[in-house]
Parts: sequence; C-alpha cells; structure tokens
Amino acid sequence: MTGVTFDTIYPLIASKCKNVPYPLMDNAILEASREFCKRSRYRQVSLRVTTLFGTSTYPIKPSNPDEEITRIEYVTWNGQPYPIPVRPIQQSDPTYCLNLPFPRNFFYEPPNKLVILPLPVSGLLNGLSVRVVLQPTNTATTIDDSITQQYDRGIAFGALKFIMETNDSPWSNPAMAQKYEKDFEAQIQKAKMERGSGFVNGGLATAVPRF
Repeated sequence: MTGVTFDTIYPLIASKCKNVPYPLMDNAILEASREFCKRSRYRQVSLRVTTLFGTSTYPIKPSNPDEEITRIEYVTWNGQPYPIPVRPIQQSDPTYCLNLPFPRNFFYEPPNKLVILPLPVSGLLNGLSVRVVLQPTNTATTIDDSITQQYDRGIAFGALKFIMETNDSPWSNPAMAQKYEKDFEAQIQKAKMERGSGFVNGGLATAVPRF
C-alpha cells in the first residue's frame, strides 16, 4: 500500500462546502482520518519481529513514517494467535520472572514496544508476527490508499463535520455538521463490520478470543 496526499479528498469537500482554504481542509482531513482509523480499527498490517535470546522487549513500528500504532490486535507465534491485554506490563506482574522455554504472555507498551514474558531462552523459530492497528500520525501529510480507495467519502464526511463545527467562520453550520457527523459515524460502523467479517486491508485477519 502507498500513501496518497490529502488533495485526493479536496474535490469531495469542495463539492459540499465552497472556498474552504487548503490548510483548513488539510487539518480537517487529518483529524477525520485519525478518528476514522482509531475507532474503526480498519487499517491493519502484520509486522515481523525477530526474537533474540534473553530479550523481552522489542521495538515495533510501521514502515510508513506517516503512520503510528494505536494498538496490537494479536501476536502469532508458532501458528497460534495470542490476544494482547490492553495494559502495560509491570515488573510486579507475577509472570514477569518466570523462566520457561517458551513465551506465555505478550504485552503492548504504547507507543511502540512489544513485551514477551517469560524471557525467551532462545530465539523463537521464525520469530513472531504482530497484527497492529495503524492511524496517521498527528503530523502526517498522506493517508494510506487502502483507506481512500474504500472510504474516501467517509473521510470527507468527517472533514466536513470538523470544518462546519468551526465557530465564527464562513463555513460554520451546526445543523450540517450534525448531518455529516451521522454520515461519518455510518462509515466508521461500515468499516467495523467489514473488519469484523474477516477482511481488513492488509490481508485476512484470524479471529482470536478476547479477554
């Protein structure tokens, strides 16, 4: 997948709201993209992690510097998916110092660390696959085309909501902002359903049990 610039969305916004300055459209598109991705968890990829003897903490990051990880969906090791608890690991955790020949727990330490416990006594065969949820960073200038190909209208709806919520501006329109908020919400829910059906951009996702 590749990143596309925000001007891809400009025509969809301009057709509903005239003469909006480009910087304002850029800010609104970025805010809408971040909210869409975070709430829908639609943008997912699998990252490979090479494990090392005696090492429990591993940096994980997407290849695109315009994207950041919002959460880990699951880790796959030895063909088995493991769900990730939504909490950082603490040294006081009772499993922290266990010395087994295989990992029992995987933890996510935001923004970019995977913790494996107990410490691997050897490199895990073939390493690990980590399924992560991505969103644009707060300084991004592009959106991944897997989003714009499917949900460019959704991003435009969100951007229009943000633009029309702007107080004391020529584009302020609370009633229309509410309309586009509903349209935006519908697109987020649609993306959630598509993700839940087993397909997310980046490949088929394996369903794993949740805590």
